[in-house]
Amino acid sequence: MSIAVRAACEAAAWTFAGVFLALVLFFFFGRVSVTMGDVAPLAAALGLVGAAIAFVAVTALVTGRFPRKSPVVGARRGAAIGVLVVVIVPTVSVFFSPGSGGVLYSIYGQLFWSVIVAGGPFAVAGAVLGCWMDRRLFGSRGA
Repeated sequence: MSIAVRAACEAAAWTFAGVFLALVLFFFFGRVSVTMGDVAPLAAALGLVGAAIAFVAVTALVTGRFPRKSPVVGARRGAAIGVLVVVIVPTVSVFFSPGSGGVLYSIYGQLFWSVIVAGGPFAVAGAVLGCWMDRRLFGSRGA
């Protein structure tokens, strides 16, 4: 397994877990009355979407920058990938369940609340994961 695919797989696994956990917590602590049997398939499907986004983004980033530049992923690029996941996953979610206001209203609402609630934590997690991957996989200590 190449180092680019290994880094992308790690990012995809962490992203899947983060999206799954965020959606399950949203449904259970939000004012939505659903059962785990209804939440788990949706959270898993959207987790796979987030994992695919992270996999493609990290693969493109690592193959474009490695081994010429240091750091390869870094904190800023990791945070940007985290925010990218937070923007795309709710947009995809709208097409599964647009709500009573329609697709456009739901996109604005879900994007607004997902960026406000999950944007910061996903950006921090992406930055930490980017720095961690640089240290462990690429031997770099940059920002």
